[in-house]
Amino acid sequence: MRPGDLTHIFLSHAHADHAGGAGAVWRWQGREEKARLLTAGEGKAAYEAALFLSGREKAMIDMTAAEAGAVFDIDGVKVESLWVPAPGRAASSKGGNEYSMVVKVTAGRVSFLFTGDLPGTGEAELLREYRAGNKASSLKAAVLQVPHHGSNSSATEEFIQAVDPVVAVVSAGFQNYFGHPHKAVLERLNSRGCQVFRTDLEGAVVFHTDGRRLTVETFND
Repeated sequence: MRPGDLTHIFLSHAHADHAGGAGAVWRWQGREEKARLLTAGEGKAAYEAALFLSGREKAMIDMTAAEAGAVFDIDGVKVESLWVPAPGRAASSKGGNEYSMVVKVTAGRVSFLFTGDLPGTGEAELLREYRAGNKASSLKAAVLQVPHHGSNSSATEEFIQAVDPVVAVVSAGFQNYFGHPHKAVLERLNSRGCQVFRTDLEGAVVFHTDGRRLTVETFND
């Protein structure tokens, strides 16, 4: 990939473990090749801190809060911001997880759902909104990024059922302090016949698709 090939960066929320690396990616690009950053609703200052931006960089960066329901066509791949909680609607600002943006990426018949650190309360609100609008089928995806690193406060049975994934990915550090992923979450996924990949055990997880078939490659392969 060349610096100019990257046009958009989607940041689920302003926690350093989700957004921090985007600053280095943004700096890697040339002055005239900067990607557009799409964020959740915490405000620009929160992302400036998470990306460790200098004063000069703050003036240069193109950062915009995404709108719920916005659709982007990026080289024939459909990217949808399904859920972008507004600051006033968040259950609490504590921790910032409540602000997590949910993004769906679709290539042909294969789709991926990225959920950030969305807690169970956010999952329930998302489900209510989409069911009320008869859009619950929009949440279905072949691959699910398991919310909040597999914490038991997320990935509820109702949410997993609505997404109905074939494959799930848990992003968590090896022997992490929080005990992620939680045993109950793994049991909920396994009970539905979902194949689970874990970065704490298998390293980087890379998906390849032509829009019809899906293959998975891990660091340990």
